[in-house]
Amino acid sequence: TLYIVGGLAAIYASYKVYKLIFPGGLDMDPRKDPPTITDSQAITIAGRCYTAMASAGTDEQALFAALSGLKYNDYVKVSKAFGLRPYFYLTGEAHVFDWMGTNLNLEEWIIEELELSEIQELSNILPEIF
Repeated sequence: TLYIVGGLAAIYASYKVYKLIFPGGLDMDPRKDPPTITDSQAITIAGRCYTAMASAGTDEQALFAALSGLKYNDYVKVSKAFGLRPYFYLTGEAHVFDWMGTNLNLEEWIIEELELSEIQELSNILPEIF
């Protein structure tokens, strides 16, 4: 039980730090390479991310596969395509009734859905983001 409480506290603290660094989501960085994916590809990848996280139990491997190989500005494009989607904290999934969920962006969904060790694994895939 103590490990669960400690893990939840670590996730919450990570989320708070993230919100301090990225209060309104991510923006394109003109100092980095321009995006290499199209708008259509970004929408498809965002959909794959959502599908991996939307039901009970996250498909981490599908999420990691969807995000693998993206550079910073590619990821920003995917994040913008993801937009804000309702997240139901009680069950940790999307909810049929949008009004029952809290609108979260892609980064917030990922932080809610993954354990700290999985976020660390994701940082190997997207080191400029996580």
